[in-house]
Amino acid sequence: MKTNKMFSNSITKEIVRNSLVGNKNGSFDKKISNTGRRLNSKPISAAVLVLIVGHQSGAKVVLTKRSKNLTHHAGQISFPGGRVDEQDDNLETTALRETNEEIGISPNTINILGRLPDYDVLTGFRITPIVGWAKYALEYFPAYEEVDEVFELPLNFILEPKNSVKHSKTIDGVIREYYSISYEGRYVWGATAAILVNLSHAIRLHACN
Repeated sequence: MKTNKMFSNSITKEIVRNSLVGNKNGSFDKKISNTGRRLNSKPISAAVLVLIVGHQSGAKVVLTKRSKNLTHHAGQISFPGGRVDEQDDNLETTALRETNEEIGISPNTINILGRLPDYDVLTGFRITPIVGWAKYALEYFPAYEEVDEVFELPLNFILEPKNSVKHSKTIDGVIREYYSISYEGRYVWGATAAILVNLSHAIRLHACN
């Protein structure tokens, strides 16, 4: 299976869309999605945008570093996104609205390709990752009350399995497993890393078929 730079540079919008469609029938790794964990209450619906930018030099995934002043996941690296509002038509609308509010990207520049499996976090949110594609390089306008930084992680780095490290930790007497990805001094872990691992899994599985 190719996971090198050459393979990544050949990734197109159609390949990503087909990898998501091809994985609808249970081919995703449900252990990564973490929806089997028991939450203390009914999960709060939220959506994030896994935005891939199709640079000629190779596709990259947009990530943000959350403001240290936020109540939830302060200072962590995440996708743009947030909880569902009553006026949102669907989860795709939520992801696009939050992305526009957080980093200033218009929904008109984004082509929605599909979804990855939900992910439950201990703070009570059920996160639905919406995968989108932007054809051209983007200019970001972060809302600094929510976002400290916007950066792009090369897709070829995500597609290389050795760059995703699996950990286990005991929390309240229960062993929890999670992934981490380190890149140029940035540490991605938890739900964000798991979603990236599932994206990589979907694309690589599709490439093998």
